[in-house]
Amino acid sequence: MKPRVRRAGLIVRELPEEVVVYDRERDQAHCLNPAAALVFQHANGRRSVAQLASLMRETLGVPADEGWVHLALDDLRRARLLAAPEAAAPRSPSRRRLLKRLGVTAAALPAVASILA
Repeated sequence: MKPRVRRAGLIVRELPEEVVVYDRERDQAHCLNPAAALVFQHANGRRSVAQLASLMRETLGVPADEGWVHLALDDLRRARLLAAPEAAAPRSPSRRRLLKRLGVTAAALPAVASILA
């Protein structure tokens, strides 16, 4: 699976600790934490989930695996920021399961917070 995010109809602003994506079509704003932002910025349809996980480990210094990427993709799919949201994707592990397995703080896991503008 080589995920690709949507680019049309979006305004993207990079801030020091997050990326804000405004969806002009749906009048919604989405705040992406560093892990979700990394997936959003690099899911271009050419990188695999494994490559995105490796990039996350290298860039953010977290013990990310493919589960982290699938978690980010699930959040991006719910926010309608993926180019092909209907594509079947493996079910991502729960945040709780990832926290227990890896012993990391919840702030490190990918997260997308959405608000209606």
